[in-house]
Order: sequence, then structure tokens, then C-alpha cells
Amino acid sequence: MDRSSKIELTNMCLIYDKNRVLVQEKHGLNKKYMGGLVFPGGHVEPDESLLDSVIREMKEETGLTIYNPQPCGFKNWIQEDGIRYIVLLYKTDQFEGELILIN
Repeated sequence: MDRSSKIELTNMCLIYDKNRVLVQEKHGLNKKYMGGLVFPGGHVEPDESLLDSVIREMKEETGLTIYNPQPCGFKNWIQEDGIRYIVLLYKTDQFEGELILIN
């Protein structure tokens, strides 16, 4: 019995300090979620570690370099095409850099 399945791996990260939480307004091609607020994140690339992926995605999505992201959960579901979609959830209050704003 084959127990393997196709998986799409993604991540999101809650970046926070004492008074603020970073969220992004959803834009792009997916009209279903337009205008919603989300934590920044993205896909895990082939041959990339999970940790490297979340650090890279936060830099690309926010301009911030994050440190010591802590895993804090996951979300998963089966898509209509049968692929399991997994979102790895992280959090960190350790970051530096200049926040980029995308309009």
C-alpha cells in the first residue's frame, strides 16, 4: 500500500514586538481573498530547509531579517486536485531592517 502523497509546503510568520503585530493586506490574482489581512509567508523551495525558507520569505515579503523563528503550529487541508497543502506557522520578536511597503 502506497502511503505517499503530493504535498505543497508553505509558511507564515507572526512578527511582533511589545506593541505591534505585522500583517499584510492581501493583493494579487486571487480575488477570493482580496483585502483580507494575513501574516507574511510563502512557499518552501525544493532543496530548501524549512527554517531557511521562512527566513527568506520574511526578507522577500517584508524587507526584515528575522532571527530565531519558533514553530508554533500548522494548518493543512487537501486541495481539489488531491494535493495536501501545509502551512507551517512560526513566530518571532527578533528582527531588524527597514520595513518595505508594497502598494
